[in-house]
Amino acid sequence: MFSRERLTAAARHGELLPGLAYLGLSIYFLFFNFQLTWLVACAGCSLFCGLVWAEGRHRVSGVAPRAPLVAACLGPFLRGVRPLLALPIPLAGSWFAGQTVLFGGPNTNFSLALWLWLASIALFIALLVPWLKIWPHNVSSAWFMRIPWLEVGLVALITIVALVVRTADIVHEPYPFAGDEGNFAVQGLEAEQGSIRNPFATGVPFGQPSLYYFVIALSYKVFGVGILGARMPSVLIGVAAVPLLYLLLRELFGRNVALAGGAFLAVYHVHIHYSRIAMNNVSAVTIAVLALYFLARALRTKQPLDFGLAGASAALSLYSYVGARAVPLVMGVWLGAAALTYRRFLRANIRGLLVLGLGFIVVALPQGLFYLEHRDEFMASYRMASIFSTGWLDHEAQIRHSTEAQVLVDQMRRAFGVLVVYGETSGNHNAGIPLLDWFGRWPFIIGGLYCLARLRQPRHQMLMSLLVLTVVLGGALTIPPPTSARLITAVPALAALTALGVVMPATFLVRWARKVRPLVTALAVTTVLLLGFLNISFYFLDYLPAERYSGGNTDITQAAGDYLVDLGDDYVAYWFGAPYIGTRDPTLAFIARDRTIVDVPEHSTSLPQVNTSKPNAVFLFLEARKAEAERIMAQCPFGTWRTFWDDHDKRELFYSYEVRDAHDCLERARLHTVRTDAWQQSATTVAENGMTCRVPTPNGPAVVRGPSPGAHDVHRQALVFGL
Repeated sequence: MFSRERLTAAARHGELLPGLAYLGLSIYFLFFNFQLTWLVACAGCSLFCGLVWAEGRHRVSGVAPRAPLVAACLGPFLRGVRPLLALPIPLAGSWFAGQTVLFGGPNTNFSLALWLWLASIALFIALLVPWLKIWPHNVSSAWFMRIPWLEVGLVALITIVALVVRTADIVHEPYPFAGDEGNFAVQGLEAEQGSIRNPFATGVPFGQPSLYYFVIALSYKVFGVGILGARMPSVLIGVAAVPLLYLLLRELFGRNVALAGGAFLAVYHVHIHYSRIAMNNVSAVTIAVLALYFLARALRTKQPLDFGLAGASAALSLYSYVGARAVPLVMGVWLGAAALTYRRFLRANIRGLLVLGLGFIVVALPQGLFYLEHRDEFMASYRMASIFSTGWLDHEAQIRHSTEAQVLVDQMRRAFGVLVVYGETSGNHNAGIPLLDWFGRWPFIIGGLYCLARLRQPRHQMLMSLLVLTVVLGGALTIPPPTSARLITAVPALAALTALGVVMPATFLVRWARKVRPLVTALAVTTVLLLGFLNISFYFLDYLPAERYSGGNTDITQAAGDYLVDLGDDYVAYWFGAPYIGTRDPTLAFIARDRTIVDVPEHSTSLPQVNTSKPNAVFLFLEARKAEAERIMAQCPFGTWRTFWDDHDKRELFYSYEVRDAHDCLERARLHTVRTDAWQQSATTVAENGMTCRVPTPNGPAVVRGPSPGAHDVHRQALVFGL
């Protein structure tokens, strides 16, 4: 064990280790990978560390320095600089991880780059931690006595509630398992199996960072491969945002607002929903709260650790949902406003802001280098959704016979209106109501007005910049309708403003008349509880039973995948899908990942050959290709026909035809057989062999039974069936 004295001595000579590290890097860039810029930078850092160590050793020993001019020049830089001398080392480690990403080949060990990146982040944080101040000898029992245990218990209770509402029946709800969820789940499975190896590249859809796929792969190892394993990362990330928002609001506004905001976020239906689906949208909320909390704390404490964590947290936005990229912009706007408002802001925080920038670079470097080489990947979501890049703005102005400015004004109205007025109808949510319900909109409006009235204060500037920038960039400047998926980064601001709208009026009433404090407190608590009840009841009693989530064809592929899983592994499935629903549909591909499914294209003349020993076959038909079932059933007449319905809207999803011991009929199956002769032959075969089968007719499947007195009666039955 290291003693406090040894740690103190190490701190006095803490510049030796980074000096030697920079010397080693200089040798590397000189002899093994010559790069003049890095060579000069590392050699300069090594020389600077040596000079600082020499000056500090003479000062500690009481011996006059041999180079007083050097000491005089270094003096202004030595105040607090020693702990920061080693910070470029994690920067170099992150840079090496990024170089592996850029120049890696087929046999590159990308896991080594991932671990090097994580080690660089850990080293960066460790260098900023004030170890001497947290040494165990400084901890006393009085420190534990000062902990507000009641407050901690309330936060823990709120967090538990958040976990419960996000995990309740998560495997089955929301239903169905959407196509975008399937994309993440499939690529998480590929990362777990080693097909996706680079954690700093991008994948589908629309250039999403690959690191989240490795998070899902880790979840598979803990929770198993399936819907639970795919959705659990979102659950845990979403739950983490609740206590983090409490810390942020505690830092900005105090305990009461923090408890109200954390409680509201725990049961807010939008956040619950995105915490229950296997997509990375909800990570934008957690990243925003984490980065803004450390930044607010840093400006109060002036500690390098807080500045570094703020920059590192903001850099995580490059590895998250594209909407999270608003977080660094929000921080930049907030810091810029503070610098313009307070003349001495930059002078008082210059060192911390440098550490913030360095922390951002250390974390962002591998993904940032990838984006520098693949700019199309970085802008993929923008090109898909922007009103400018798609030409939507110009086209809409021509249709309306108005100017582009008028269209933009209408976009702003709709984007901000979806918060409290217009129903949200996006594919990944489709709540049908505004983001804030009829009751929650009023505290939000009150909190927003309160925030605007005090906009000169940095804490209010933070909330409004997060809200406005997210709504403008993710709502007004994207193709309508406004979608909660793109506005998810504004959720912390919505929760904070709603909490302000509940707590601040109560605070004013208490200041005006202290005698009403118990009544006002009870009213505020009741308001928060009512907000929670309305949000939970809407999500679980209205939204989920209505199955408004992820419409389109996902309910078909979900039901087909569940059916194939229940059917068993001894069937080969032939998929007669419409042109836009194939076996590569992500929902079907993930749910039925262990089943053999073969695409049968339209206008095929024969079934695709499958090299398998499975004895049975099942044919699945969508409505658009239902007529092709007649040809299959004519040549494999001894199967079972089934129709699958959607219980919610009472529509037919797909049809299946199960055939056991299907090898013989599959060998002679041809998809171009003449219909009438085939069905007469099929019916004759059934009658002569004393079999029973179901055959299709224009009015639906009918049953043919045998034996029959003769071929004449069989032909008569076929005429009755309309064949």
